[in-house]
Amino acid sequence: MDASDPSRAADAQINYLDNVLSRYPSMAPISTGLFAGVVDFNAYGFIIKKIMKSEVVKRGLADSDMNTVNDLRDWNAIDA
Repeated sequence: MDASDPSRAADAQINYLDNVLSRYPSMAPISTGLFAGVVDFNAYGFIIKKIMKSEVVKRGLADSDMNTVNDLRDWNAIDA
């Protein structure tokens, strides 16, 4: 599952979010969606930070500052 690629977000919706919701039949949301969040590299320990850094490099996001808080939320999409 990988929602970071918009072309694969629909698969992530089906394979994750819809699957989780199916376990709670009493919940009937009007709509659902997957959105990016906040990544605070400073909140991670050494090993997790190394794993996160390898993912950042693997995904071609090497220009991300590993020493800052990265807010990846798109509030316009979330509010819609």
